[in-house]
Amino acid sequence: MDKCGDFGKETGKILMRKFYFLQRYTVFFCMTAVFAFIPLKGYADIFNDPLSYYGGPDTMVYNSDTVMLENTVMDDASGITPVNTLSLNVAYLYSGYYMVGFLSVAWSPLSMMEINVSLPYIYRTVAPDKSDTYSKGGYGDTKLAVRFFIKDLFERIDSTTAVNVTIPTGDLAAADRLENVPLGYGNVTTGILESLSYRLPPTVTSLPFRFFMNLGTQFYTNITIEKNAAIREYYRWYFAGCGMLGMEYSFLPYLIGQVKYNIIFLPERTYEEESLVTPGSKTSLSREDRLIASDVIFAVKFMVKEYVSGNLSFILPVMELKDGSKPEDARREWKIMLSLMKNFSTGVHEKDIKKADTKKKVQRKKTIKRTR
Repeated sequence: MDKCGDFGKETGKILMRKFYFLQRYTVFFCMTAVFAFIPLKGYADIFNDPLSYYGGPDTMVYNSDTVMLENTVMDDASGITPVNTLSLNVAYLYSGYYMVGFLSVAWSPLSMMEINVSLPYIYRTVAPDKSDTYSKGGYGDTKLAVRFFIKDLFERIDSTTAVNVTIPTGDLAAADRLENVPLGYGNVTTGILESLSYRLPPTVTSLPFRFFMNLGTQFYTNITIEKNAAIREYYRWYFAGCGMLGMEYSFLPYLIGQVKYNIIFLPERTYEEESLVTPGSKTSLSREDRLIASDVIFAVKFMVKEYVSGNLSFILPVMELKDGSKPEDARREWKIMLSLMKNFSTGVHEKDIKKADTKKKVQRKKTIKRTR
């Protein structure tokens, strides 16, 4: 009875801690949803033809957050952070016109759920031609996400579903010498990503060999931009899509190789231009910025130390289809990315409870023997 009682008390404490944690984050996400309906405005004269700028295509693909970067480069459908574990991930991506460093913090209160936040610092360059460049760096849009993991959804197939929302903490109106170099989208975005992983059976190979894929979409809400005192622009909402196929092979227990292929679709954006001099007069226009792009990614995952892992990725663009007549040399460039992750155990695990319970049992037996 004492054993059952002690185990029940410890289990109850763990469940209550998880409940209070979830309660706090539920309030936080509800507040985020409320703010999503508050109209936000940016004040900027954004460049009219981003695909013709050097660095412009990557500005569109990765926007001002880490969503597309995580979906199309980092994701490998490998599951979530272990339960009661806090994970810190520091990553840095470099290319000629686009650089981003970010800290990602994840915690799993349950074995099937992870809560994640990504905090990015962005430095980007755009150039009408190679002789004249405009650069700006600063904090981007914050990403919050909840990921759900189901092991063996089907035989040897694991499922990870991620739902995210970005908070417009970046500056849409950021500029260098009057040229807009945006560091924020200007409003809330939200999206979903479904990732599947298939593990080959031991009869095929003695080492972990698996295939993975994902499919996702991101919803970008309406934004209002006041270019100047005479013109206001209303950009309509749109959906962007992405997908990935990949395979992984473990050469050694601490060394894994991956090859990935992604595809990204950004639709043509439309907007209405209103004259503030003659209110009510609106003209429907198009940005002519539809973009379909894909990359091949070669990645190496390695273990630096126990509970410390790393990932080194090389991203090579292989396809880029643009709207209209755009310069062929103003294309996306190769990139390199390095990330390091450290896990910290939090709370009391069930095995720790059993160990403590066994210790109490041994002490009770010693006490009984002494009384005899």
